[in-house]
Amino acid sequence: FMNESSINRQSYTRLKAATAPAEAPPVGSELSRLRLLASDADAMWTSEQRSGHAVWFDLLENRLSTVACFTDRSRHYVILRECSAGSMDLLSRRETTILIRVLLGRTGKSISEETGLAGSTVATYCASTLRKLGIRCREHAVPLSIVMRVEYNMLSGQVSDFQMGSVSYVVVSAPLSDTQNSSLTAAQKRVLRLLLAGASNADIARDCRTCLHTAENHVAAVVRKLGVNNRFRLVDHALCAAEHSDEQPSSELGRDQHALVQQRAAS
Repeated sequence: FMNESSINRQSYTRLKAATAPAEAPPVGSELSRLRLLASDADAMWTSEQRSGHAVWFDLLENRLSTVACFTDRSRHYVILRECSAGSMDLLSRRETTILIRVLLGRTGKSISEETGLAGSTVATYCASTLRKLGIRCREHAVPLSIVMRVEYNMLSGQVSDFQMGSVSYVVVSAPLSDTQNSSLTAAQKRVLRLLLAGASNADIARDCRTCLHTAENHVAAVVRKLGVNNRFRLVDHALCAAEHSDEQPSSELGRDQHALVQQRAAS
């Protein structure tokens, strides 16, 4: 297997699994092995294959937590680890609906207009949703957006299951867009990969060993060049859409998700 030194440190960032603080994230050798296994699984993937996990719902119930993301030359990967127990603090219908809108890249103003809620109320619901999911800031939710889009066929993605000892992992991957690198500098490409991994501006500054102001300038340049207004919309441009992508209206998607989560909790 690959060793830790062979992994390009610029291509991934670890996200602490706040939903399961007692469980340590995978060490470097495990990440290397997962990366190799995931790449091999992608190469052998067929359209009939599908993971046994309902990944998105397991994330909503804190049965899975994001532990790492990485990008190789052609694909972006989100590594999730199975938690020992799910959360009983389920999202409300309104929290689910607002979460879906956030992950689809809606602004606070548009969410307020669509739901008829005050901007401060939307912000409160958003904060409570992230807290229940163990996410410390909105930027860290970008990997959830990728998982949701793959699950609902908005992105051309793949899902693989791996067992390493007593720990179960799920790896969600999506191909990089052919056009997303065309106008970006090397530094901006690095920043884009970190943004897809859910890095905040402060995380980017630490990873790139630069000041916060420089990191903010790089993020602004990436967002401007790709013609989007927030990090969640970057996903649409950086990763390939599904061949028959059909983004559901966020209100319908949120309503369906909430009903299914409640049904699973009652079973």
